[in-house]
Amino acid sequence: MSQPSNESRVPVVASRGQAGQRAVLSLLLPGLGQFAQHRFLAGAGQLGTVVAYITTAAALGGGSALLLAIGWNVFSAVDAYRHDRS
Repeated sequence: MSQPSNESRVPVVASRGQAGQRAVLSLLLPGLGQFAQHRFLAGAGQLGTVVAYITTAAALGGGSALLLAIGWNVFSAVDAYRHDRS
């Protein structure tokens, strides 16, 4: 009886182009890169967080909540890129 090969268990690492595309998607809309990676819970968390920051910024008239939303947007892009490269 032959053993199944380990090749099917080796994780596939995305190319730099794919990782970059998913990072750009997350820059356009936080969570979109994670959705493209089929990481739906992470994508929903990224999107929900930035919506909460923007809603808070609108309610309070801008300021630090808006800066947090921008920072979270960048974090989302870095997360999507790093997930594909790991």
